[in-house]
Amino acid sequence: MSAFFAEVYYKSFVRSYANYLDLEPEELIERLNIKKREQEKEFVIQESPKDNKKDIKKLLIGFTSVIVIALFLFFIYMQKHVSNIPSCDEIPLQNDKVNNQNEVKEELSQESSPVANIKQKLDVEAKSTVWIRIDCDNITAYEGIIAVGNKKSWEADKSFTLKIGYAPGVKVLFNGDKVDALTGAVRDVNTIVLKKRQ
Repeated sequence: MSAFFAEVYYKSFVRSYANYLDLEPEELIERLNIKKREQEKEFVIQESPKDNKKDIKKLLIGFTSVIVIALFLFFIYMQKHVSNIPSCDEIPLQNDKVNNQNEVKEELSQESSPVANIKQKLDVEAKSTVWIRIDCDNITAYEGIIAVGNKKSWEADKSFTLKIGYAPGVKVLFNGDKVDALTGAVRDVNTIVLKKRQ
């Protein structure tokens, strides 16, 4: 029972395990409670305030260590995950079926025109470590953390949607023009839609 942080956890464990073994869970819990009361009567120890402080320090150190390790593992996972995301050019576009033949012809004529083939370019430079998500033509091309000083670029046919976790921490250029990432930000989080020039 001392391996669990609270009584609720060991009771839940005993119930699950008893059900698995087709035993009566409440009877087992009652036996454990009786045994616990007997142990408490045998080992009544008065802890000094110093011992309590030492236990709290150990608990805080352990908790902090677990959080640091979890953040480290999350950072490694994000780095691997981000490096495997294809660029906008590598992602096949998913077109909905078009019922009207006139719309199909119009799309084909636009694709053959020189204006339609011009790619839109997005450049992002991190002034501080920042989380960002980039959608190119409504397809997620990047989602992750960009470290301070890193620059990344994407290309799209029509538009970009940026979700920025810390707007003051990025410099954004759309087709070479600077974009104000702070306008419209709520608590430094901002969503920006950049569309193809007509």
